[in-house]
Amino acid sequence: MAAEDIDPRRVRVATVAPAVEPWRSEVLRLVRSVRVLDSPLRAAQIVCYIDRVADSELASALHDLSATVRLISPVDARAAMGNNQVMLDDDGSYDWLVALDCDIVVTGDFSAELAGDALGAAPVNNALVPLGEWRQFFECFGLEMPSERFRSLQHATVCPPYYNAGVLIVPSRLVTPTRKAWAQWLARVVDAFEEGQVPVTFRSRKAFSDQLAFMLAVAAERIPHRALPVEMHVATQVPIHPMFHPEIIEPSFIHYHHHVDDRGNLIATGYAGIDRVISRFTSSLEECV
Repeated sequence: MAAEDIDPRRVRVATVAPAVEPWRSEVLRLVRSVRVLDSPLRAAQIVCYIDRVADSELASALHDLSATVRLISPVDARAAMGNNQVMLDDDGSYDWLVALDCDIVVTGDFSAELAGDALGAAPVNNALVPLGEWRQFFECFGLEMPSERFRSLQHATVCPPYYNAGVLIVPSRLVTPTRKAWAQWLARVVDAFEEGQVPVTFRSRKAFSDQLAFMLAVAAERIPHRALPVEMHVATQVPIHPMFHPEIIEPSFIHYHHHVDDRGNLIATGYAGIDRVISRFTSSLEECV
C-alpha cells in the first residue's frame, strides 16, 4: 500500500502512562503533537492507556483532542515498563498500530513506514553488552541468537536485533501474536533475573526486562521484524554516532526522556536538523494553544 493510500482513520497511535507528573503532561504533549501534524495522519485514532488512576481533568483534556482513555492495571508489578504490552490491543478498528512511549513527540509524517508485513521497531541507543555476551543471554533461555546484526545509535556497537520498545509500528495481523509472546517472555525474563539465572554481565540490567523479553519473543516466535530508520527514533539526551550523520537528521519521532525546560519545551541537541524540527514543533504547539 502506498503512503497516499493509507486511511489515517485506520491508523492507531497509542501510549501508556500513569496519571501523575511528569507522565501526565507528556501524554498531553504527545497527543497534541499528533493533532498539529502537517499530515493527514493528524486524524489518526489515539488511545491513551492510563495506569489505574482515574483523572477527570486529564480525561477531559484528552477527550477535547479526540483521544480515547482506557484505564489499565499493571501487567507485571515486577517490571513497570512491561505495561507497554497493553497497547497491543487489537479490536479490529485499525490496520496499523503505532505504539509509543509517552515521552515521545511526533514531528513528521511517518506514513512511509506504514508498509510491508513486518513489525517495525527502533534500534537502541545503547547495546548494553558486547556481541559475544549476547550469545550467552540467548543460550540462557535455550535460544539460538538470530543472525541479524544492527548498530546502536550512540556508539555504533554491533548487536543482535535488540530494540527500544518505546517505538513500535505493528501491522494489525501481528498485534495479537506479538502481545501473547511478549507477555510469556516477560514473565520468564523477570523470573530469570530474580533467580539469578541470567549471565553475570546482565544482572544489573533488570530495568530493561521488557525490551529483553521483546527481543526473545520476536526471536522465539519468528515474528517478522525490521529496524526503523534513525529518523523514527531520535533521543535528545544522548549523542548520535557520526556514522548516522546526525547533523542532517530531521526526525519524525523525538524521544526526549523527560528532558524539557522550565516552560515544558524540548531542549535543543546541538544537531542542526534535529533542532530545526524542535523549533518548528515548539512553534506549532504555541500556535494551537
